[in-house]
Amino acid sequence: MRKIAVITTCFTGSTLPLVKALIKKGINVDLYLTANFPVMGNREAFNIGPAHLNKNTITEVDKEYWPDTHLYMESDDFRLFVFRFFRPFHSIPVLRSMLGCVRNRYVGKVARQINDKRYDYVYFIGQYWNDDFMEMMKAIKTPIAVALHEVVDHFNPHYKKTPKLIDYCFKNKTDIVVFSENSRNDLLKYRNADNSHVHTIPFGLFETFPLCGNKVRMDLPEKYILFYGSIKPYKGLDLLYKAVSQIPIAEMKGVKVVVAGAGSDPYLEKIASDERFVLIHRYLLNDEIPCLIGHSMAVVCPYHSMSQSGIPQTVYAFAKPLIASDLPAFGDVVDDMQNGLLFEKEDAMDLADKILLVIDNPDILASLSDGVRNFPETHEKYNWNSIADKLVRQVFKFQASPIGFMRCPDPYVVVKDS
Repeated sequence: MRKIAVITTCFTGSTLPLVKALIKKGINVDLYLTANFPVMGNREAFNIGPAHLNKNTITEVDKEYWPDTHLYMESDDFRLFVFRFFRPFHSIPVLRSMLGCVRNRYVGKVARQINDKRYDYVYFIGQYWNDDFMEMMKAIKTPIAVALHEVVDHFNPHYKKTPKLIDYCFKNKTDIVVFSENSRNDLLKYRNADNSHVHTIPFGLFETFPLCGNKVRMDLPEKYILFYGSIKPYKGLDLLYKAVSQIPIAEMKGVKVVVAGAGSDPYLEKIASDERFVLIHRYLLNDEIPCLIGHSMAVVCPYHSMSQSGIPQTVYAFAKPLIASDLPAFGDVVDDMQNGLLFEKEDAMDLADKILLVIDNPDILASLSDGVRNFPETHEKYNWNSIADKLVRQVFKFQASPIGFMRCPDPYVVVKDS
């Protein structure tokens, strides 16, 4: 039986279903989460803890701290580990240099502990700015790959200087997994990009979000369309405000637009003062997200730009349709008038028309929800079984055999690069 380690910073919503799919293929998987604090708390789509971490070593987190996810995994062999990942004052050069040496010694110790487990593969999942990964990757003695949820600042992209982690992967011919063709195209714009080591493998539905439950009660409107998540200018709150402000209050028929999440945007003040909106301007707890999505009519994503988003795969886990701008990444998962509605990017009037379509036509809304329920069957590449199969064969290069998956005999190249 093949044995792999998956190491991620915070992307448990898309990682836990992947781990389950890999286990179903007969692969033994250990999941490692990184933490910046001595007490482990809840993560995306994952209620856990509070579990106290050992100061200088990897901590195994007992199943009693994550009982719902343990049942979801359907495997007693799955093990969860956590280790501290220090980020020593990146904005202060002197402290960064001094404490970075201490951190590197600690990371080396963690890497040795991972090496002692003799994994067949180690799979890192993070972002392009996770330079912290590099010291550990240098010390890992087994084949590695890196999955990147973001490869560039897509609100202010520049490609002249390749991020350190990506540059390290290019030089070492390390396989990089991205989750959309848009991210792949961005990645290949960097200097020294190697197309042969870049793989596009999307993620499926965030199946563990419903496990977080609906234990909280929120003061929400009876009927509403939802915008939620971290609030940033590229996510189009300006466009949403312009669209909704065009709709006469009487035509809203009592439906509100709920904007929920932490962050900043110049239009928040206008949204707060408009009776068509309800603003919940704060960080959202895991237990609140099922409540917000589950009671909504639909979720709106008026984004100006994006590489890919976890919003559709989260919302679809609750059988709710999307109203989204027709950016390529949304177009991959939203079939217009089948499982959601697409409006022309930057067109506030078109967005207003789509919002009214949902408000005025409950039969259309019900039909869209039915389309969402069929999403894993109608979109095979977003099915977790297909995703795991592609990852196993294209990246890990395991081959099926009568005794389980075996690694292909291609050489593994390590280039020592500082």
